[in-house]
Amino acid sequence: FKGENNSWLVRLDIFSHTVDLFKESPFLGWGPSKSIHPTAGDGDYFLVLRRYGIIGLSFLLLIIFRSVFLVLSLLNKKNINIEKKDASFLLTFLMFSFSVMVIMITNSFISGYQISVPYFIMLGLVDNIVYKYKALMNKEGVKKND
Repeated sequence: FKGENNSWLVRLDIFSHTVDLFKESPFLGWGPSKSIHPTAGDGDYFLVLRRYGIIGLSFLLLIIFRSVFLVLSLLNKKNINIEKKDASFLLTFLMFSFSVMVIMITNSFISGYQISVPYFIMLGLVDNIVYKYKALMNKEGVKKND
């Protein structure tokens, strides 16, 4: 921890503090605990691990991957015509989701509430669109494997 690059040294200090806290409570984490732990973290993956543990990070990734796989499976259906506005929204959501996965490596996404709120609203809209087309497929008798 000696040197002249303060930014790098601060990041290393935050990272080592985060790892120490994670080791103390790896499964459930500490919760938000903003009053006793620094709110800054170097990347959301580590911050979520510290706050909510392995279980919380698993749920977060499950939510993101579930929606991505639902969208991809719907877009790969050959026997259904998806409206252009729905298809463009679903593709935008996919790009946003992949960006989120990369952004979370070094920056705040979930803990930066300004960006995460539109994403979680999009999650609800994606579920609505996917289940609309699933209901349409069931009504028309389209096979699930098509």
